[in-house]
Amino acid sequence: MSPSPPPTNVLLNPLPELISALASNAFGIRPGPDSGVVEEATWPRTEEDVKLIRARLGRNGLLEEKDGEEKVRGKVKVGLIGGEGDLVVVLDQRGWTIESAQGPASTTSKIGTTYESLETLLIATSKSYAEAMNQEIWKRFEGFTGREDHEEHAE
Repeated sequence: MSPSPPPTNVLLNPLPELISALASNAFGIRPGPDSGVVEEATWPRTEEDVKLIRARLGRNGLLEEKDGEEKVRGKVKVGLIGGEGDLVVVLDQRGWTIESAQGPASTTSKIGTTYESLETLLIATSKSYAEAMNQEIWKRFEGFTGREDHEEHAE
């Protein structure tokens, strides 16, 4: 397993990103309470907190986190479908990292791995998610018979 990359992204407020990622991947994960934001482990939580973070931005645009300061991070729990287990995932400047997992070895072997998005994490971790995603994509093409037919209906 390779170590996580160094932090390079500016993450000012992870909460909207967490909510959006869970919503856009809802078709392939178990619903709440099995999946959701772990608010007590997510910071910042208020507009005042976001202002504090903006004040900590360095001249280079990167967030300078010092020892003793609360770190910008979000946490979600994700219930995988198909009996593939449960994940706790952290979003920080590095990306989306599996912090802990319960389930089969195919799930727990990914602990500590960092991904670019929650979607790529789920594709790499859950065969059932990948299958559900494929089904979701095909739903978007149902009833589409060709470009000319589609253009007639668009008028």
